[in-house]
Amino acid sequence: MRLGWLVALAASMALVAGGLVGAASTLRELRIERDERLGAVTALSVAGVDAELARIADVLRAVPGDASATDVTAVLGEGVNACIVESGTESGGECARRQPLADGGTVERADQASRASGEASVVAGTGDVTDEVVVVAFARRGRTYVAHVSARRLLTVDVSQIPTQPLRPPRLVDADVARIEEGPTTRGDRRVFALPVATEFADGPRYVLASMEAEVGMSSSQRNLFALLVTAGGLALLMSISVLVVNQRRLSRRAVTDDLTGLVTRREFHRRASEAVGIASAEGRSVAVIFVDLDHFKDVNDEAGHHVGDAVLAAVAERLVYTVRDGDVVARWGGDEFAVLLPGATLDVASARARALRESLASVTTLTGRQVSATAGVAVFPEHGTDIDHLVRAADAAMYAAKRIGEPIGVSASSASN
Repeated sequence: MRLGWLVALAASMALVAGGLVGAASTLRELRIERDERLGAVTALSVAGVDAELARIADVLRAVPGDASATDVTAVLGEGVNACIVESGTESGGECARRQPLADGGTVERADQASRASGEASVVAGTGDVTDEVVVVAFARRGRTYVAHVSARRLLTVDVSQIPTQPLRPPRLVDADVARIEEGPTTRGDRRVFALPVATEFADGPRYVLASMEAEVGMSSSQRNLFALLVTAGGLALLMSISVLVVNQRRLSRRAVTDDLTGLVTRREFHRRASEAVGIASAEGRSVAVIFVDLDHFKDVNDEAGHHVGDAVLAAVAERLVYTVRDGDVVARWGGDEFAVLLPGATLDVASARARALRESLASVTTLTGRQVSATAGVAVFPEHGTDIDHLVRAADAAMYAAKRIGEPIGVSASSASN
């Protein structure tokens, strides 16, 4: 009996030791893989930035002396604006107003740097909405050709290169201001990877920074699992608990996440939105809801099949998430409808964000070449509703009202008392 007990105890300890060693090894491998993937995304982004800025500079150098801004824009391609600063006749601000992407001060700094060096100069600054904008300028014989391109466009990454863990879109940051270190580091609950941009900026070096959640694996339930191994002392119990943990995680994820798009579900959106309205009511702040409905989506399914329609929905979800602010919530409401929660947003901010969301979908097309478009409705707490149910109905009604009259965006006409 004693010998059997000792054998059982030894077997249990061996299982526990093996499990702990295996868990530590798995965590180490997951962290290495995470950093490798994050580094690959960052390096890919840096290469894209350098290549595009070099291309823009080459175009500006090769532009004929009598070329117009329209000619230059056509050569630069979609997403890059161009203007011309004439020496003694026009300021950088006037140039920027004709091509509204970068502010006038950024254009003037780029112009001055190019005139001083005689070479193409690159400067980063604030854009006309929220994005940082990169300006490339090349001065010659009294004329400066200026190209504006948003940092977000420069940092477009092939989605096949993005890790499966939650990844924030890469950012272009000022190395002096951000005080970042090259390579992987941990900041709070984020794992950050930074690499320098090879292109020389006249106003200081820039880094591309990508980040994702730092935590990998080993939740509290898994730690409890290893404790149970000591008590149970058998492999069968280990396997059954492992299956239980996996199934519970899968069920929990399905309860809050849409399988097709990866967005939060309607129920989860309602829960988060209710909390946001409660906080806003207590603090005297606003909350906005945007309803987005894809135009003629039934035609996509009819023409190309539901598998193409599913791919379009997934691409739309990606663009919506890419466009919203940190802290905003994007949900798949049902079918081809999406809902966006903007805590703290006023009506003006929400309307501007609705326009940005619609514009972000311009890059989504079907296999048949059909471009995706959408209609949006906006409602704001407390003007259009005192709880989330009224607010959602108001945004939904505004969207359908806009669709009926052929407008891209509708704002709720109801009041909280209706």
